[in-house]
Amino acid sequence: SAGSITAASSWGSSVASPHVKGIDDLERFCARALDAVMDAGTRALTVEGNEAMTDAKQQTPVDVGTLRASGTVFPPERSATRATVTLGFGGAASDYTVPVHERLDVSHPTGGPKYLERPVLARAPRLGRAIAREVESALKRFAK
Repeated sequence: SAGSITAASSWGSSVASPHVKGIDDLERFCARALDAVMDAGTRALTVEGNEAMTDAKQQTPVDVGTLRASGTVFPPERSATRATVTLGFGGAASDYTVPVHERLDVSHPTGGPKYLERPVLARAPRLGRAIAREVESALKRFAK
């Protein structure tokens, strides 16, 4: 059992103060708590990455649809203290992905340049809050 958890987090909710006996117990508790936090952060990053990709695909120029269809959110990569979610375009469209994204002087009937950069930057201010909400929820579940 995880023990009883009570303390204030930086976003104002009750989360953490374990009742443990001995250093080994504390180390196990902290390792499980860190794992729960990293899982939660990774989930939030993945959700945000998928939502950014949905926005990016809506902004991607379309000729025959190959570029738009190449948009991918790759599975998260995670270590003990870092999570990364990579999203991008390429595949069958790799010959023209970068020029279409970067050329500001070209007009497209559908979509436009910076089709990946703009949605990612637009979501960036909300990313910390999304991760904090998911981590807070995970710690509340962890504390039970």
